[in-house]
Order: sequence, then structure tokens, then C-alpha cells
Amino acid sequence: MSGYWKNPAATADAIRDGWYWSGDVAVRDACGFYRIVDRSKELIKYKGFPIAPAEVEAVLLEHSAVRDCGVIGRKDDDAGEVPIAFIVAKDNVPTDGRLILELCGFVAERLTSYKQPREVRFVSSIPRNPSGKILRKDLRTQL
Repeated sequence: MSGYWKNPAATADAIRDGWYWSGDVAVRDACGFYRIVDRSKELIKYKGFPIAPAEVEAVLLEHSAVRDCGVIGRKDDDAGEVPIAFIVAKDNVPTDGRLILELCGFVAERLTSYKQPREVRFVSSIPRNPSGKILRKDLRTQL
């Protein structure tokens, strides 16, 4: 890639030392395969530790009471940012304190402590664009 058409600023951001930087965040599994987990712009930085919202969302979606979810970072004076989870519960699931405790325990069994949401909010839907990606800026308006 030689650059973006008539956009030298975007080219300078994307190409460094001759390499294209996509902004994707990948992890390598035990078999040596790489998997794209998120975009670097969406990473939550908790006390210097990066948290991929998609990783937390994947765990939450494993819970039987969760139909959909989205995770964003909220500014925090001590930590920089903290993860906040927005949950769409399945039909007929009571969205009360017991479910919040259950979800927090569920995530705690699967993720290290700094990746665990510091707050859970129940919503009727997660805003998405036409291709299905979460509109995190729209979630931020609900903070």
C-alpha cells in the first residue's frame, strides 16, 4: 500500500517504517494461530493494562441470561478507565441485583480481575451500525 488517496495525514498515521498498521489487536492461541480481538482505538486502559472490550463481551455472551452486550471504558481518576458493561437480558429474566452479582461472579471465574466490569447496566438494546458493529460512542451517551 502506498497510501490513502489524497489524504497524507491518514497515510502518515497508518504507514510507519514502510509497514501498514491496521489498528487491529490480535492474540496468539496455544496452537500458534492469531485471532483479531478488537481495534486498538477501542481498548480500555485500566492502570496501564489494555482491555479489549470484545474479550469481555464474549465472556458475558456465554451467560445464559444475556442476549446481547456492549462494554466501554469510563474515565476514572485512579485507574484511567474502568470497564462498564451494558447488558440486554433475555426475555423473562429479572434484571435485579441478583443477576448483577451472578454476572460479576461469572466473569470473575473467566477473566483476570482488571478486566472485570466495574458496573453493569441493563438496557433494552445495544446500538449497532448496519454491519452489526457496536456503536460505542452511542453507549457512552448513556453514562
